[in-house]
Amino acid sequence: MSADEQYTSHLIRGRMLRGHSRYEDAIEFFNQAITAQPDSADAYAEKALCEYHLDKTREAKASIDRAISLDPEEAFPYAIKALILIELNRARDACAMAKKAISMEAENATFRRILGQCYFAMEKYDKAEHWIRRALAADPDDEVATNLLTALLRQQNRMDENQQHMDRLLERNPENAFTHFNAGYTALQSEQYEKAEEHFRESLRLDPNFDEARKGLLQSFRARSRSYRLFLRYCFFMQRLSGGAQWALIIGLIIAVRVGRSLLATIHPSLSIMLLAAWWIFIFWSFIAGGFSNLMVMADSSARYALKKWDIIEGITVGGFFLVGLLFAVCAMLFSVPIFLPIGLGFAAFTLPVSLCYDNDSKLGIGLFATVGVLTLIAGISIGVMNIFVPDGKVFAPVLVIMLLLCVLSTWLSEVKALRR
Repeated sequence: MSADEQYTSHLIRGRMLRGHSRYEDAIEFFNQAITAQPDSADAYAEKALCEYHLDKTREAKASIDRAISLDPEEAFPYAIKALILIELNRARDACAMAKKAISMEAENATFRRILGQCYFAMEKYDKAEHWIRRALAADPDDEVATNLLTALLRQQNRMDENQQHMDRLLERNPENAFTHFNAGYTALQSEQYEKAEEHFRESLRLDPNFDEARKGLLQSFRARSRSYRLFLRYCFFMQRLSGGAQWALIIGLIIAVRVGRSLLATIHPSLSIMLLAAWWIFIFWSFIAGGFSNLMVMADSSARYALKKWDIIEGITVGGFFLVGLLFAVCAMLFSVPIFLPIGLGFAAFTLPVSLCYDNDSKLGIGLFATVGVLTLIAGISIGVMNIFVPDGKVFAPVLVIMLLLCVLSTWLSEVKALRR
């Protein structure tokens, strides 16, 4: 068999395996195709698509860049690169790639849908809906586009339209894992927690490797907690507000807290401190909510199986340490023992940077956030102990203040792509 025949055979076989979602096996054949024909842009593009589905985003980026360099006049690789860049949180660059693909093949429904995905990732919902509906106009049977439209409607709280689309999707193909995943989040936003759990379970039954469905199921388990339900309601409420409205709400709350502190201080200083503590917990709750809720799920014998090893570690190091910090802080207010407050602050603040180490592919970010967290914990414990043995232990307090500021700064640094991906 000639090299060209080997190349064609491997490429066809790889595409067949990809069509059956056997991505690892498909990659082996695409690699063999590349060996037979090293300058094949098609083989590199197909390999990139498989790596994308396996969440090997960095490898996929390298493969698709190679495909484009080999054949810059082919539209398909640009569309694949757009999908990969979305996963890398580079939606603006992804949008440029999708537009490039459309400029080459203007009537391609898949390229239109991918451009819609790019705008969705950029939270430009009007443009996203425009392109997704254009994709469906060209290909009404595109279930990915239909599911995206359903998610888009849910994101905008257009729940009646969302439910209509969802019902049609489930009726058309009740065996689609992504549709049940979408239905689970629709139920979650509608506060139908048991129904959400059913859909996520069905999604995992249809596709046991669908990790996003596992995370959705975990969300439904977390929603068994009343406090986490309140957090979800807050998230969905904020999601419905525009950026300006969100800032207006936050500024209004800041003013309310300042006024409330002044009023409560006239009654009892402890009440003012409690309000301030509640405000700070509210501000940073989004960082610790996942770990705190994982801790609660660990206590549920019927739900803990949805947790992976790192979810359990997050539950202990974020949720558990936050509870310890809160306990020490309460003891500090009740008993006025010098050791309690620094230790409480150390444990509680530790959870902020450490929470940023999970679901993070940046080794630099993990190293930085973990270092800040550990040093803060050490500072809190050390200063607490010094307050017992050193007559004027308060002279060390500025060290803890600096570490607390670094913990707060780490939440802002989490927006830096190089530190958190």
